[in-house]
Amino acid sequence: MFNIITCNNLRQKLWPAHSIDVGRALEQMLFQDWTAGETFELHGPREYTMREISELVDKEIFKRRRHINVPRSILVAATKIMSKYLWWTTMTPDSVEREFIDQKIDGKAKKFQDLGIEPSDIKDHVYEYLVRPSPPIPLCAA
Repeated sequence: MFNIITCNNLRQKLWPAHSIDVGRALEQMLFQDWTAGETFELHGPREYTMREISELVDKEIFKRRRHINVPRSILVAATKIMSKYLWWTTMTPDSVEREFIDQKIDGKAKKFQDLGIEPSDIKDHVYEYLVRPSPPIPLCAA
């Protein structure tokens, strides 16, 4: 993908967490009795904007992708049409609206630290998320 199409100039703020850390936390919640009825918010240790995440990816893939900012109303209309007529996965009107929602941290919710887990920074795992294992090569009988 050489172009990134958005409508919020990649300003959305979020606290991404590494999936392995989330898995460990879920395992702890399953086996610890004190977690019953508690609210957990499992977020990473650092806030990122979508622009910062995009730059991390660009650095890892050795390419500079072009960012195209489209007005919100035009992108919503375009995604409605794409969702209706294209069979493959595309952006949706909902995904466009979500670009304007920043992640807020609830100070009352339990966190990774309450489970004895120190979450790792997503920047340390960019490569893992970009590399997909290749599918197995089918063997043919002669």
